[in-house]
Amino acid sequence: MSEKHPIDFPHPQEKPASLDSLREQIDILDRELVQILAERSRLIPKVVEAKLEQHLPIFQPKREAQQYEKFAAIAAEFGIDPLLVQKIFELVIEQSKDVQNRILAEKGIVSSSESGPAETE
Repeated sequence: MSEKHPIDFPHPQEKPASLDSLREQIDILDRELVQILAERSRLIPKVVEAKLEQHLPIFQPKREAQQYEKFAAIAAEFGIDPLLVQKIFELVIEQSKDVQNRILAEKGIVSSSESGPAETE
């Protein structure tokens, strides 16, 4: 999603936008955040299939640690609090793991954090 936002941010010397205008801009961005989360969620079943094909566990600590390092770098790049970004992604990643485990359970597969998925029945 590399498009520029349709939001026109005022030049620092221009008159500040009204509160309603600012809230409208925030509402647009909030909607985009939710849309991106929905797009991310739609990838989860494909992630599960790829992990099954590669005999990988749902929880991959090394990959997760790399992701958090990347999130901190991105937060620094954009000048926002890395802790905020970490907390947001903790929720996103936990939800993703929960959904992945639920998909595996529906297939009769139990996931272990130590090894790849194993058939239970």
